[in-house]
Amino acid sequence: MIDTTTRRRALGMALALSLFILGGCTPSADSGLDRQSFALTGFGGNGAQVAGSTGKALAATVFNGRVFLFAAGNGQDQEIYVNSAPADTTDFVGWGAVGGTTDVPLAATSSNNQLYLFRKEITEHKIYVAVAPPGAAFGAWTEVGGATSAPLAATTFNNLLFAFANSDGTSTPYVNSEGVDHPWVGWGGVGGSLVAPPAATAFDNKLYLFALSPGGSQVYYNVALPGQAFRGWDAIPSTLPGGATVQPPIATTTFNGRVYVFARGSDNGVYFNSALPQQPFGAQWSHLPASGLTTDAAPAVAATATTIYIAVKQVGGAISVITRYVL
Repeated sequence: MIDTTTRRRALGMALALSLFILGGCTPSADSGLDRQSFALTGFGGNGAQVAGSTGKALAATVFNGRVFLFAAGNGQDQEIYVNSAPADTTDFVGWGAVGGTTDVPLAATSSNNQLYLFRKEITEHKIYVAVAPPGAAFGAWTEVGGATSAPLAATTFNNLLFAFANSDGTSTPYVNSEGVDHPWVGWGGVGGSLVAPPAATAFDNKLYLFALSPGGSQVYYNVALPGQAFRGWDAIPSTLPGGATVQPPIATTTFNGRVYVFARGSDNGVYFNSALPQQPFGAQWSHLPASGLTTDAAPAVAATATTIYIAVKQVGGAISVITRYVL
């Protein structure tokens, strides 16, 4: 289980699912890397320590004026837990049980005044979603359809909710979506072969995907405009300092007018790259300046208008949240 002295169900959440309408487009002309250091906001070299521990990567999102973290339990405990803090703070209230179990990291996003949480079921690998409105607990898990052996990804774009998953036991990525007045449309192929489902975010009126292909450390991205198909996968610079290589899966968010990608390096450091609209990504990724912080899992990221959160499961299971404020 999540080890903590405080056990409270965090405040409500939920997202409105959205109809599957994609948009093909040329990749945005990318941007130079923002090399401003991430401020650790006074929490020390490893960021703010969040009570508890976990054996898997975290999920993070922002909803209804709060930042939410989700984790599967530590050790033999596969139960799902949630923690939250007021936006632009690290005053986390403590872990509370959501209900349900999983053996891979979760996916979370928010839209249309609801918070959605996705999980992979352990035995049959079925895909489920739970929804919570503001100020209320999550409802029952409902089946989305399909099965996967890998973590999921989710985001909202053009007032639609998108879920991404590799088909069960394969490296083939698929996408499903739902709208406010429309049920899930069913899984459709994204194209390509990916070692893990793509990280997804909305940026510059496009749906952006980031992922690695099997057997390599090259990062690729794909984009879609509203109402059109995905354009196809293109490489972005994937060089890490010191010869480390990018490890899957990728995390992404938008913050302060940029799209950011985060990843664990083969040296267990956390690295990032970013781009402005219509500009290229930086030629080399930057190391997150958190002295002594190492992770053996993918980082999770979320952002408000003024704060970006990087949630890290450290080697050994401790949980840290590193923040950067807009100055």
